[in-house]
Amino acid sequence: MDTKQTNCPICGRKLRSGFCRSCGYDESADFLKSRTFAPVSALSAAERSFCFARKEIVKGARVGELFSDRVTKALLPQREKTGKPHTTIAAGKVGDFLSWRLDEEGTLFISGRGSMQKVQLKMPWSEYRDRIRRAVIMPGVLDVGNYAFHHCRSLTDVTIPESVLRIGYCAFGDCVSLKSVAIPEGVMTIESYAFGDCASLESVELPASLRQIQSLAFDACGAIKDVYFAGTEAERWQREHNWESYRNNGLFSAEWHYTR
Repeated sequence: MDTKQTNCPICGRKLRSGFCRSCGYDESADFLKSRTFAPVSALSAAERSFCFARKEIVKGARVGELFSDRVTKALLPQREKTGKPHTTIAAGKVGDFLSWRLDEEGTLFISGRGSMQKVQLKMPWSEYRDRIRRAVIMPGVLDVGNYAFHHCRSLTDVTIPESVLRIGYCAFGDCVSLKSVAIPEGVMTIESYAFGDCASLESVELPASLRQIQSLAFDACGAIKDVYFAGTEAERWQREHNWESYRNNGLFSAEWHYTR
């Protein structure tokens, strides 16, 4: 039985027989074009519970993509002409349950199952914030912590999974290069200054699950043109008392679009 183990080039975890149980990477496949599968028995009890809760078990005894196509594609870093994954320039832990990795192209991956520390003024990747151009938060992460990407002024793209429930205080504050953000279904709260001073932000997608937008969550976001809400107009007005307008003018004065 082959027990060869190397590190996964996507999430940095150990591979077993060339397969990563955490993110689904398969070194024997062209993972930019194909999908990989693993038997349910290969997963831990926690991983099985996570997949079953999201109804992502393919009928039978196989696990399909652990993530939606949209998120899965976003997790896959572009390869160089050599076909080799990008080199990791820094990596470490976030609290007790999460890990992070920054590659040479400026993509920051955060993986694991759990929460970022609720109050943390300085994330472990802060010293590299000028190099972060893209952030990929993997399924299983429960929140975007306070100050998580504060002052990442080169950040242009962020992928947030459906496992996230909360976007914390000043999480994306002063991300002046961020032009659009898709907040997925599952997020219930956007805290104050979460997107404060995102002066280039033009497009925002809000989920039907959203229950609270705190005051100043979108402070000084005067460039927002379009807000896409995954619900009805009636649902929006029903939640107005929990969606605070104080210094969120950029969000509420934009053109709203409803998907239902």
